[in-house]
Amino acid sequence: MRKVISIALIAGYLFWGGFVLYSVVMLFLYNAYFDTFEFVCTEASEFQMNDLTDNGKVAVRYSFSAGGCVYHDNESFFKEILVESVGNNPGSLVVCYNSKFPKIHYLRNTNFKQRTFEMAAALGGFFLLITILVDLFGDKDRWAKKYEKAFGR
Repeated sequence: MRKVISIALIAGYLFWGGFVLYSVVMLFLYNAYFDTFEFVCTEASEFQMNDLTDNGKVAVRYSFSAGGCVYHDNESFFKEILVESVGNNPGSLVVCYNSKFPKIHYLRNTNFKQRTFEMAAALGGFFLLITILVDLFGDKDRWAKKYEKAFGR
């Protein structure tokens, strides 16, 4: 049973550590803290906005071309935030994309993807810290005995 607990803790380290690492890499690609990559802004070749009537959100679907490829994406925003950033009836949407990695893109004035990855890094860091504390200060022998009783070994 002690091995099962160790495997569970290692899985926690790998999952939450990978979660934090992925979020930090994405923040790096979005130039969250350092201006490492150049972002190029262009108008979306086509876009569509649909009201999601149940919770006041608007779904925005757009596409743009970069480097001979066409990229498609969709995002949802609260209607008030979208109107505040791009206007009530926008004639066009401006998409900013990473010149080296065009899949890394966002709508200008609404970079919610960066905030999403900041929150993901903070949440993953919190759970990674909890995993470390449980590993360092948890009584694993007591848990092993308790689980052996529960599972009848």
